Amino acid sequence: ERSFADEPALPAGLEDGLIRLWQLAAAAMAKGLEDTAFYRDFSLLALNEVGGDPRVVSRTTAQLHRRLELRARSRPLALCASATHDTKRGEDARLRLAMLSHHADEWRDLLPRLSAATRNFASGIPHPADEYLAWQTLAAILPPGGISDCETRESLAGRLREYLLKALREGKQRTSWLAPNEDYEATICDYAEALLDPDRGEAFEREMAPFAARLARDGALASLAALALKCTAPGVPDFYQGTEFWDLTLVDPDNRRPVDYQRRARALGELEPWIAGRVAGRARLVEELLGAWPDGRIKLYILASLLQLRRRRPKLFVQGGYELVRVEGACADDVLAFRRRHGDEQLVVLVARVSPVLMNAERCALDAAAWGDTRCAIGDEKPRRWLELLSGRLVAGAEFRLPELLSPLPAAVLIPAGGNNH
Repeated sequence: ERSFADEPALPAGLEDGLIRLWQLAAAAMAKGLEDTAFYRDFSLLALNEVGGDPRVVSRTTAQLHRRLELRARSRPLALCASATHDTKRGEDARLRLAMLSHHADEWRDLLPRLSAATRNFASGIPHPADEYLAWQTLAAILPPGGISDCETRESLAGRLREYLLKALREGKQRTSWLAPNEDYEATICDYAEALLDPDRGEAFEREMAPFAARLARDGALASLAALALKCTAPGVPDFYQGTEFWDLTLVDPDNRRPVDYQRRARALGELEPWIAGRVAGRARLVEELLGAWPDGRIKLYILASLLQLRRRRPKLFVQGGYELVRVEGACADDVLAFRRRHGDEQLVVLVARVSPVLMNAERCALDAAAWGDTRCAIGDEKPRRWLELLSGRLVAGAEFRLPELLSPLPAAVLIPAGGNNH
């Protein structure tokens, strides 16, 4: 392999110019695009993320396969991060907003009603774009179980107020850090508080709450699918503080608030017997956790289960290859299926591309019937028995029906049955 020492020397002036360009480029990108343009375009906030490109709304399953194959070959130790200290919003808040694309008609019909519900705010109404920013932001951070007490309501109002001030100052259109528009900022602050005031915001909350609850449930399933992919795809998964439960934070300083690690430790201790495989009944546990999905334990359970698997089989995840698994049937485009293999170790992963079409209308779960005849073929030379790690179910053969695997969870991780699989 070539080293930097093998490269011909650059003329002194050109080398100095390149160094200065490198020094400037990152700062210009950060302040010009991520901290200005991203705070001006509010079409779909989920796309305005650090390192992202708002022009790329989504990728096909085939495109994602190609990217993962390339990563396995060329950058197997690259970081897989879905939240950092610098992201614009928490990983689960972002996926909630991404699910707006599946509810575009309902969201469009809701907007005039939200606008009408805020016309009586005495302090004035912000610019329409800033209103739209506030509505999306609130939909992203509302507690999964709804607003239960005054303390939660006051905390949300404070977080929303501080976020809107920062976002609008970064956007530099109606106020800025260097030239604050105090009158407009006062309007923004009062507007944020009015949205969450039980009296002034009652009509707004009545319109927003049912939609936000459905969006939160959809986003939760999408988050579980993304988590399973992050933990099993080529690369090294990284987890930002507090993301063991639902991460509904906003940009700093909101995402740097103290984390309740004791609560997480207690929940992990309660789940540990199932995660370690010392007790049976993981399928029942999954149903129970999905039934109580707002508390975030279902996310913690999947995270801890997959990290334990990575700890037991480091070579499989660090050195293992990536192979596409063929999927056929009515919903073949709605699932990403692949195999990781290293020596005698292997696993097969199936991850749903979550959408309302696949979801159970009554609860937080995928609907088995929605998959129809969709199936995947492992392609082994002989039938094999597999353990689905998250549910504890045993399946056999070289071809699987997805209704048996991708319900109720939006992801399945299959490892060969036998030996120490816990």
